[in-house]
Formats: sequence, C-alpha cells, structure tokens
Amino acid sequence: MPSSIGGLASGLNTTEIINAMLAAEQATRNRLVAKQNTYSKQLSTWTDLNSKLGSLKTAVNAVSTPTKVASATASSDDESLVYAKASSTAAPSTFTFRVSQLAAAEQKMTTGFTDVTDLVGAGKAHVAAGLSGVGLTVTNASGLSAGKYEIAVTEIGASTATVTFGGKEQTVSKTGTITLTDNSGNSATFSIGTLEVGTAKIGVVEATATTTLGQFATAINSVNAGVSAAAVNTNDGTATPTKFVVSAQEAGLDHRVTMDFSNLSGLSAKTFSTLRSATDAELTLADGVTTITRSSNHLTDVIPGVTLDLLAADSSTDVTVTVSRDEQTLVDAAGSVIDALNSVLDAAKSASTVNAENKTLGTLGGDTRLRRVSSTLVSAMSYSDTSQELQVLSEIGISLGRDGRYSLDETKLRDAINDDYAGTVRLLAGDGGTVKGVFGTLYDTIKQMVDTNGVVNSAMGAARTSVDSLKARVLVEDQRLTVVEARIRRQYTSLETTMAQLSSQANGLARSLG
Repeated sequence: MPSSIGGLASGLNTTEIINAMLAAEQATRNRLVAKQNTYSKQLSTWTDLNSKLGSLKTAVNAVSTPTKVASATASSDDESLVYAKASSTAAPSTFTFRVSQLAAAEQKMTTGFTDVTDLVGAGKAHVAAGLSGVGLTVTNASGLSAGKYEIAVTEIGASTATVTFGGKEQTVSKTGTITLTDNSGNSATFSIGTLEVGTAKIGVVEATATTTLGQFATAINSVNAGVSAAAVNTNDGTATPTKFVVSAQEAGLDHRVTMDFSNLSGLSAKTFSTLRSATDAELTLADGVTTITRSSNHLTDVIPGVTLDLLAADSSTDVTVTVSRDEQTLVDAAGSVIDALNSVLDAAKSASTVNAENKTLGTLGGDTRLRRVSSTLVSAMSYSDTSQELQVLSEIGISLGRDGRYSLDETKLRDAINDDYAGTVRLLAGDGGTVKGVFGTLYDTIKQMVDTNGVVNSAMGAARTSVDSLKARVLVEDQRLTVVEARIRRQYTSLETTMAQLSSQANGLARSLG
C-alpha cells in the first residue's frame, strides 16, 4: 500500500479521509458481492434439491413397473433334493411331488488303448447330439466336410416338414429317407422316425494318418457339436489302460450321442460300452401315478414363475414347494419412496417459506419454478385408476397430510396386498403397458424434472450463470478499486508534500523577517 505522511503538514486526518473515499467507491462492489452470495445460495439450494430428486428417482425406479413391484418367494421343504426360486410373476401356491429320477447325460467308453498317442487312423468321422430328439438318424454323412452343422425342425405339416440345415431352410417329406444340403453344398442323408420340432447338431472331424487318440478327442471338442470326448488313462494295471470316452454335453433322452467312427481303423475295431445311460428327469405327483418328464434337472416350466433345480432323486420322499407373496419387500420399497419424497418436499418448503426463528425468507422464496416442482410431484401422486376397485393411494394406506408430507400406513397397505394383490400392484406400478400407475407416473415426472432441459437443471444453470457473471464483474471492480486507491493516495501524498514545502518556506520567511 502506498505510504502517506498522515496529515502532519496539512493537519488533516488523511487516512480517515482516504478510507471514507474508498468505502464510497466500494459500494458497487459490495452490491455485486451481495448479489453473488444470493445466487450462490440459490445454486446450492437447487443442487441439494436435485440430489434429493435423484435419490427419489432411484427409490421410485425400484417399484415403477409391475415386474419390479411384484415379488414372491419359493421354498422347498427338502433342499437336499430340490432348490426352488420364484420370479416376480409366480403366484402363491403349494406343489408336492417326488423326484423319481434325475436327468443324466449319456456317456460311452471304448475298450482299451495302449496310450493317448495311439493312432486312430485316417478318415472322416462324425458325432451328433439331439438327433433322437427330432426323430432323425444319420445314414450317410460322407458328403459333409469337417465342421459343425446345426439342424432345426421348425414346422411339421400333414405330409411335409420344414427343416433348416446349416442355415438353409428346406421342405422335406415326413417319412422315409431325406437328403439335407447346406448353403455350401455339403449334404447328408437321414432316415426319419417320428419327427419332432427341435434342434440337433452334427460334428464332422477328419483325422490323418498321424492323428493320435488325444488329438482326435481335442478335435471333437473343438467342433462343439454337443458331444465331448476324452482319452482317459484308467491305470487299471492292464496293457491297455487308456479308454476313449464320449459324453453328451446335455442331459436327457433327446440329447443321446450318435457317432460313426467306422472309417477310422484305430477306433472302428474297438467296442463301446455304456458308462451312463441318458435319462430324463421324472417327477411323480402326489397321486403316485401322474409323472412329469423333462430332459434337464433345471426346470423352468413346471410351476409358472418358479425355477426348480433337482439335486437328488428319492422316489420315497415327498417334497413340497411353497410359493408365497413377499409383501415385506413391497412395503419397504413403498416406505423408501415416501421417505425420499418427503425429503424433497421438506427441502422445497424450507427454501420457499419464512424461517420461524430468524424471520427471513427462504433462498428460493417466490420462485415459481420451485412451487412447480412441489405441485407437480403432488399431482403425480394424485394419480387415479378408475378402471378398478382400488383407485387412489389413500385406499392402500398412502396419504398426504396437512403439513404437506406423505405418510404410509403399513397395516393398511398389507391388508390391500392380501385382499387385492393385483389391484395394489396395478395402482402402484400399472400394467406394464399403457397404464403407468402412481409410481410409474411419478418416475416419468421426476425424469422430466432432472432432465438436461428440465426445470431443475435449467434453474441450476441459470443460477450458475449468474454466479459466474457476478464473479467476473467483482474481479473487474476489484481491479478498478486498486487503480482508484492508488490515485487517491498519490493525490493526498502530493497534498501533504506540497503543504510541507509551503510550511517550510513560511517558517524560513518568518525567521528572515524576525
């Protein structure tokens, strides 16, 4: 800061005069800073409100559709035999049965080889899985080059069927022998049993004169035709401890293994025995007569909305699977929405009304955008479904009080869930189509508010722009005041210097006259 002689020559309190002049010059800056602080508080309030709306959006999203609202649990009374899991679409029910048999994948094994390095012989071979499931048997695969071929029987008519082979759709006879050709001209001949809609795979592998048993197993696995192979050293103490094992990758009768190694001299002389037969899973119902058969131990279509995993078979033990509503999850989710909504409404009220303690108006008092946020949320919660008995939230325990806050009567909501579960879900989350429900409507409303062009983001953007603009103006004003202060101090310093010189001259004159 520039120095001053402090009025010693003039007798004036120049420091006080300078400070008063600078204070007058700072009036504009003070007004700008005050406005900047006001907009900063508004920005902070809108930012906080936006955060609370984000939390509300998350809470509402968890219950905004029927599949999210609906919740069920499934339990098995013997989880050593069956594990049960319910999806949101499962209806309350009880189902008792016995696991008579598990599904198993077929597995075959040859007589022995000396080692995995034994040669299989040159030629083509094929393996297949699923052919029995669609009613086909390979009679000639010599027209197929090495690779995987998928077969899909898609439609069966009175005398013909539609079959896709290697990506090429063709119409064939339902009986007798057929030749299927893919888009590249590869072909195979099949005999037809009883055609069934389904899929199957054929894998063709070509061995050379130097292909070993281990390499041949790797080639089968690489073609990925639903069949696995392995050269296994059983270490059985014989001269031929290595066995060639072929396994279906999927369980069930429909996925039995078909193979033809007749062109391979090293394998064709071997005899295959069955290590494990293909079986379907069988459930026997309580009457002891009715059975349910599936090709897998993972059952998704026995009880609607329930998955059953069969873990073990016991034809003498009843297993009971119970499906029940998970009402607590819905009650908790509704409570989370109400808490988050009240947080938003409380923040909006605090920002727009007079503080009872200091009698000051909230940071957004009189802001119509804030009133629009509150009123729009309340309007969404006032949704009515006149197409059913349960039409408004108050009928299921959710109501708006005189204090502007929502409350949840958990007992009333539980009663509504038990009395009219479908109606409660529809009122809250709609039907998954055109009917949105309260929470679906509320979610869309919040999404619009916090969208880039929504009222909240627009308000934050406007406040931020004002803060940045005022910061820039304050900076300019600070630069101006620095210049003004320097000028005033120079002027008063010059005044004091001049007065001191004049005083010195006067004293000199007085001495000369005296």
